[in-house]
Amino acid sequence: MTKRKQRLNFPRPNTFSLPQVRERSEVIWHDRVSGGALRVTMVLLALQVGLLLWWGRELPPEVPLFYGRPWGAAMLASGSGLWLLPLSAVGIAGLNGFLGGLMYSKDKLAARILLAVAALACGLSSFALGKILLLVL
Repeated sequence: MTKRKQRLNFPRPNTFSLPQVRERSEVIWHDRVSGGALRVTMVLLALQVGLLLWWGRELPPEVPLFYGRPWGAAMLASGSGLWLLPLSAVGIAGLNGFLGGLMYSKDKLAARILLAVAALACGLSSFALGKILLLVL
């Protein structure tokens, strides 16, 4: 007796068209909590990039960035190392925004939490950048 191999049938993935993406993004932007979190995130990211572009030339060669390390030379990074703060905030905001956009139609609370965490991460990154700039300038 030979066994027949069964073919696995996977569901077709949802495909997104541009009008569907536009419609979803408009719904998210008009939501009070999610839209507010996205606006705060965008403003804070623009603030960080603006501060680094404005004060970038006046930074000393080394700035304290890694506060988790022992005090001294291990804490220092080059002045261009401060770009890690907005870049990490962009990464967190991008990932959370993407996941929040996918989840919004099924679970609004989870999507709102993801977008609020993105705004919080950008806020903490902006605070850290501001404190470092106030310390070294």
